[in-house]
Amino acid sequence: MHFNYGRFNGGNSIGYGVDIAKVREVLKNLLSNRDDIMSSPAPAVFLNNISESAVEFKILFWEADISTTGELKSRILTEIYQAMAKEGIDLPSTQKDLYLHFPDGAPVFQSSNAGEDKQTSKRKPAKESPPDQDQ
Repeated sequence: MHFNYGRFNGGNSIGYGVDIAKVREVLKNLLSNRDDIMSSPAPAVFLNNISESAVEFKILFWEADISTTGELKSRILTEIYQAMAKEGIDLPSTQKDLYLHFPDGAPVFQSSNAGEDKQTSKRKPAKESPPDQDQ
């Protein structure tokens, strides 16, 4: 006996502020009623994780033909991307805030012109913090 189907286990990350029920519905609709995905057992969509930058969903389904796994994955991911854009659901965009602390009077930016360093801007001295009220 030879089986030509396989299980697909993939993930999808969505930006914060998303309507979880809407994302689940969009993903389930996208995975249902297709020739390339088996209907029994039915595809499943789970909220898998809430990370520092995204709400992560897991999608599970049985592929109808394992010889097209790479093509199927590409089609599904493309369709997910297009469906999320159509529904106005934001995909995460990693953003980091970087805070630099310079000693008082240290230059914020230096440039070099013909081997000569020039200070173009100085950091303003920090305002003193009010003393603790508890002391």
